[in-house]
Amino acid sequence: EFFGAMEFLYAQHRRGNVSDELWQRWDRTFHFWMNFPGMLRFWRAKPTPYSPVFEAYVNSVIADGYEFPDATAWEAFVAGQATPGN
Repeated sequence: EFFGAMEFLYAQHRRGNVSDELWQRWDRTFHFWMNFPGMLRFWRAKPTPYSPVFEAYVNSVIADGYEFPDATAWEAFVAGQATPGN
């Protein structure tokens, strides 16, 4: 379950067992996913209990929102066009 895995990663990062570099990648991924309506509905229903500190983190992620990056490279890739670096 995605939220359970994120709770584990979050706890491990707080304990110093997950590097800042790795955590930043997962944090941005989590920000991305939390902008989907189904993810928000699941979180609001909370069928599984989570630790208070993780709940505070998730609520802050929701409050932060997510600014989607420029999709130009992705659109070029999907269209079969050359993208930077290839």
